[in-house]
Amino acid sequence: MATTHQTLDDLPGSGLRLRKTAAVIYATLGLLWIAIPQAPVNRLNDFNPGPLRDSALVVAHAVADFSHAIGADRPYQAGRRLFLAVTGKQED
Repeated sequence: MATTHQTLDDLPGSGLRLRKTAAVIYATLGLLWIAIPQAPVNRLNDFNPGPLRDSALVVAHAVADFSHAIGADRPYQAGRRLFLAVTGKQED
């Protein structure tokens, strides 16, 4: 008895659906990076120094500078100030 193995591409429309889903996920991550640019910078600062981390940090700072220049980070900055005021915490 022969067995057949189906892949995602064998199912009707599933390959296209998967690509569309991936595009939406990556677009969402890109928008979040523009809207909250400090998150990748802070995360990369937690890693041990090295060439890959340093290169990624240059890119993350460039995105943060771009976000600030176009004002995309204003809602995040306002929310951060409000959070710090309400909790009484200090900026790191």
